[in-house]
Amino acid sequence: MRLTNLLQFRGVSPLLILVFLLCGPFVVSSFAADSRIGFLNIQKAVSSTKEWKTNFEKFKAEFNKENKRIKIREQKIKKMLTNLSNQSFVLDPKLKKKKEEENWK
Repeated sequence: MRLTNLLQFRGVSPLLILVFLLCGPFVVSSFAADSRIGFLNIQKAVSSTKEWKTNFEKFKAEFNKENKRIKIREQKIKKMLTNLSNQSFVLDPKLKKKKEEENWK
């Protein structure tokens, strides 16, 4: 009896596959009509929160302070280098080397 059931299923299986292949796209499209697909701009969503805005303002303030410090240091270094280059013609090489080491510390 089992053998006959298996033989009957073998005859029906290609027919079932054909039915699934033909009707499958219609079933999927009916489910797709009910579902919604959306896209989310995460950067915009995060940047529009109050917490992000306050943290960004704090970051901006700290960044500007650090930028000013860097500019001041650059000006000091440039001034030291110009003084050293002006004095290099007059100074002894040993004294020049000593001053260079002092400036870089």
